[in-house]
Amino acid sequence: MERQSVSSDIDEQLKNLEVQRKLALDEFVFRASVPLFRRINGDKADHLGTGTFVHVKGRLILLTARHNLDACRADEIAITRRPEGSELLTIGSFTTYKPIDTPGTTIDIVGIGLDDAGTRRHVENGWRVIEPSTGAQFVPGEALLVGYPSESLRTDGMNFWGRPTGIWTAGPTPVPQAAKEPIDPVLDLFLAHSARAIGPSGDEERMPRVDGMSGCAVWQSIETPESEVWSPDRAYRLVGIQSAATHGVALRVKTWPYIDALFRQV
Repeated sequence: MERQSVSSDIDEQLKNLEVQRKLALDEFVFRASVPLFRRINGDKADHLGTGTFVHVKGRLILLTARHNLDACRADEIAITRRPEGSELLTIGSFTTYKPIDTPGTTIDIVGIGLDDAGTRRHVENGWRVIEPSTGAQFVPGEALLVGYPSESLRTDGMNFWGRPTGIWTAGPTPVPQAAKEPIDPVLDLFLAHSARAIGPSGDEERMPRVDGMSGCAVWQSIETPESEVWSPDRAYRLVGIQSAATHGVALRVKTWPYIDALFRQV
């Protein structure tokens, strides 16, 4: 009887961990992933990439890959009011924070500070906004990218429907031959392009192409001390953002220390 009781307790603990994992994915990681669009001629939009909203020193910052602005002015960026999909709205007035490049580096990250009070209210009411304290250095091992592949989205004028996709990966992995120079061993992290993908429910699904995920957050799960009350925002740490990919080979990530340095400019 005692052995059966211990076994039942372990099974119950495993079930609780799985429930907590799915809660963390759904309520924190997936709701913090924001699809970005480029508004065209006022009545339609093209998918641009993925971003994450962060509270930094009292400001609301949209963190994404800097190259997303190569084909789009910041004032053309549009987002949805909430993760479930809705009418798109442009971000209004803003302040752009760019990293300070050094010789031989290309730091493909950007922070866009939302200055418009109405836009900030929409974001904070509809999206999960994370704190800089969520950031951490990458630890070799498994990681999770969460973003919006373009093939997973549907648009009609300025309306959007879709859902994010999570890609399980691991690293570091060797630098692929196709990777563009310059490559900085501190700035650039390469992760394996896994064949595993998950939806917001936590179930595995078909692996999409990663087009449209540029700028998405890269997360690692951590063990929380038993003495602390468990919560989704303690279960995952932001370790970087995805900047490029060699499909089927590797994902290129800009690491947290450079994101943290960007936030210091705010």
